[in-house]
Amino acid sequence: QLFVQTMNMQIVNTPIKELSLNRPSQRISNDVPSSFSYTAKNENGTRILLGEKLEWSLSIDDVGSFTSQGRFTPNSSVITEFQGRITDLKTGLSAESEPVTLYATIREGNNYSLTDADGLNLSISSDAIAGPAEISLRYAKPEKPKKYVFAEGTGQSLTAAERIYRIKYSGEPLRDQVKLSLPKHESLELFRGEKHIAKFDQQSLQWVLYPTKKLSTGFETDQISSFGQFAVLTENLPLSLDKITILPNPFSPNIEPGVKIGYMLSSDAPPAIVTIQIFNMRGQLVRRLL
Repeated sequence: QLFVQTMNMQIVNTPIKELSLNRPSQRISNDVPSSFSYTAKNENGTRILLGEKLEWSLSIDDVGSFTSQGRFTPNSSVITEFQGRITDLKTGLSAESEPVTLYATIREGNNYSLTDADGLNLSISSDAIAGPAEISLRYAKPEKPKKYVFAEGTGQSLTAAERIYRIKYSGEPLRDQVKLSLPKHESLELFRGEKHIAKFDQQSLQWVLYPTKKLSTGFETDQISSFGQFAVLTENLPLSLDKITILPNPFSPNIEPGVKIGYMLSSDAPPAIVTIQIFNMRGQLVRRLL
């Protein structure tokens, strides 16, 4: 039996007042397509449908791809957090979704090479997998107790990078070690101490250092036997002052733009307290900046 319904539709140019993008879920699998949807409202708060001039994009290009209808096909090798984006090309109005966690399902008997598309790489051999499991990744900044630390079992003072990788693993314990590589981080760019990949131990509340190989793009260890919070740490050098720059030189406080003073401070007991004072050629104090 065939049912026919007649609908009257009117296509008009309606100003968009509000645009939002809805994620399919907080967590989605990297091997199953899913759909994002948008909500657009006019000045009266009435929901409206937009035309074809919509641009769909992702906060991380390599995480997957969008169709023109918002159908998202993930990259099956990526685990990360990302956001979807939508732009109405006619008005320029745009919106971002809430963050989405893209996770991987791994199964016994397979090898896996996973990445966050931003420098993290994880290689898991089939020998390491005891059964079905899920792996996901989230990012965080280190709290102060995790930023300036002494590594477990050592007297070495270290500073953690400004990014912590929280790798969540749900499944049977690993049967073999896996390989993890992390990228260089800009927050450690000026530090000259040796770098290490480390895992934060939740019982001792200390970082545990792993034997680390230096790569052209970052650092690597092949001795990961369990997952958790990882970061790149650098060894702190004894108290010293390097890379001092004063621009322009000479300068006058009466001439714009004044002066910029740059320096790199190393300390094995951070954070160090810095005082900057300016004296004239007679040794008289002109100004205290810090």
